[in-house]
Amino acid sequence: EIAEGQTIYFKIGGDGASIDTIVTIVAPSSDVADPWQNFTKPKGSIKIPDVIQYDNSTYKVRRIENRAFWGCDEIDHIILPSTIYSVGDSAFFGCSNLERVEISQSKDLSLHVNFGNAVFAHSGITSFNFEGVGMYGQQMFAGCEKLVKIDGDVYPYKEMFAGCVSLQSFSFPRHSFEIQEGVFNGCSSLQQLNLQDVKPLIIGKGSLDGVPNSLEVIIPCGTIDEYLESEWNMFPNIVENNIPFEIKIEYDTIEGKVEISQQGTECTNENVTIHAIAKKGYEFEKWSDGNTSNPREISPLKSDGLKAIFKISEVIDGIDNIEVIDFDKNIPIYNVLGVPVDSNYKGIVIYKGRKFIVRH
Repeated sequence: EIAEGQTIYFKIGGDGASIDTIVTIVAPSSDVADPWQNFTKPKGSIKIPDVIQYDNSTYKVRRIENRAFWGCDEIDHIILPSTIYSVGDSAFFGCSNLERVEISQSKDLSLHVNFGNAVFAHSGITSFNFEGVGMYGQQMFAGCEKLVKIDGDVYPYKEMFAGCVSLQSFSFPRHSFEIQEGVFNGCSSLQQLNLQDVKPLIIGKGSLDGVPNSLEVIIPCGTIDEYLESEWNMFPNIVENNIPFEIKIEYDTIEGKVEISQQGTECTNENVTIHAIAKKGYEFEKWSDGNTSNPREISPLKSDGLKAIFKISEVIDGIDNIEVIDFDKNIPIYNVLGVPVDSNYKGIVIYKGRKFIVRH
């Protein structure tokens, strides 16, 4: 019991885990048609506990099994514990009054919750925030007729929003390439799609069926010609973003960094200047596209994926310049950021309190 009259079910172990490690929340029955038949369904707000006490032992709640709350149509709010790492296929399928789902933040920010296929399909969910979400499956919100808003950077898989008749807008992340099959099929209230890729996304089979012809398609600054010559020209309301296309060269490591000149404030195709700056112990070699000019001018529209490549400097004052060192495996080796590395690492290392250049 998690509250008076509220009961959930669990099993110890599961998913290949040893019997004494985790708890998995499950449906009370393995009945294929209705796993909650002849059992009292939980209702209202459900807070799944972090741990469960059983037989004088404490177990962390780590998983929610496939169809665990299938058809529990009186649940309106779910709070997932910070210990959860996996929610199985169709776990909340058909929870028609479930409007809100919260993911309790783990102290370990690197941990994420993985969701299976159709987890919230045909539920009453109205919005969802992908913060704290790792992997997720197809048809995640299929048939969620009350879903209005999605927050977070998420690439939608097959039929993810099919039948979401209240969804009003969606922003694709960079490097999306295509809209998968059936993603927005039947989204009759969709008013705006924000596309951030220079190359027009491929429209998958049935992915935009039932979407209003008045859909506003927001595209990157300077790409209107590419989109008008693509299959996107079926939508007459294609609009370039007024904000200049943001150059994406994210590079700042122990080897060096890239600085970018100030970009304009209006939609323009003007080039920007990028400058690779090597850090101590390294020197600029080339850009990932083979260009060796530094600094160089480049169109923001052609900057995606571009990186600076640095090499170890030939001469560095104050550092022992060696080709090979016979490291003692019992003595730790660190890079200049103080992060432990192994003997195969190339670059500047700190070993026995001294700095060395390792080239092998």
